[in-house]
Amino acid sequence: MKITIEYNGVTTVKTISDIEMKAWLDRVDPVDWLVKAIDGQTHHNMKNLARKEQARLQADPAVTSGPMTMEGLVESAVAAPGYQDKAARDAARAAADA
Repeated sequence: MKITIEYNGVTTVKTISDIEMKAWLDRVDPVDWLVKAIDGQTHHNMKNLARKEQARLQADPAVTSGPMTMEGLVESAVAAPGYQDKAARDAARAAADA
């Protein structure tokens, strides 16, 4: 089985051998597990980012209204000045440690 992930022009391929697949199938359907893992992590990350953004907006006296949905809060968070995703935060931390 091959799993291909494409993001930002980069393609990552993970190949699971026949024997590895047999080990997977002894315990779980790997496709079902992967879909549920991605869905679960996505929901967790969106909920966390939305919660932080809601707190940031509520603490800002200049903000009089804001998004009311999880998706709207996430969009607001990633559009906020100074927002950095994990890769950017890791790079900044590494540069500061150098």
